[in-house]
Amino acid sequence: EGWAGLYRSFGVTLLTNLPYGMVMVSTNEFLRDTLMEWKENSDADNNANIHGHGHVLDFQTTILSGCGAGAVASAVTAPLDRVKTRLQTQRFANAQPIYHEAAKACPKAKAIVQSKLKYNGLVDAFQTIVKEEGFVGLWRGLAPRMMTHTPAVAISWTTYETAKKWLSTTSTS
Repeated sequence: EGWAGLYRSFGVTLLTNLPYGMVMVSTNEFLRDTLMEWKENSDADNNANIHGHGHVLDFQTTILSGCGAGAVASAVTAPLDRVKTRLQTQRFANAQPIYHEAAKACPKAKAIVQSKLKYNGLVDAFQTIVKEEGFVGLWRGLAPRMMTHTPAVAISWTTYETAKKWLSTTSTS
């Protein structure tokens, strides 16, 4: 397939990852601000704000906002990811076992991948999934997607915020 094969799904990957990133970052910011405001209000109500903890981003807030961001972003962009995965794996859908001369020439050969493509692009893949499986087919695999993205985003944001806090304290010391 050459170099073109490496970049065949680059466009659809960008089309999936850009909205995912936008939803994830904006949701994280929103949840973080909302949680911090809620904590400030509850601290003020309990007179616990005496120690100056009102505006400090803590570990729990970072983890919760990251979890929420990962869950929302993975759920919202699941249809795009489903279409992307179908486009990227369509060449493997027609793999056929072989038991003829090719197997003799290469004993480790188990299958030959036919080059017939099922989809003619993003719109065709989307329409085919809806036609064959209904709209619910676009969200097939949502649970495993959310189960992997939710903790991954929480870990990423927590690591980022912790490193940022550590670097800011060591640079001022």
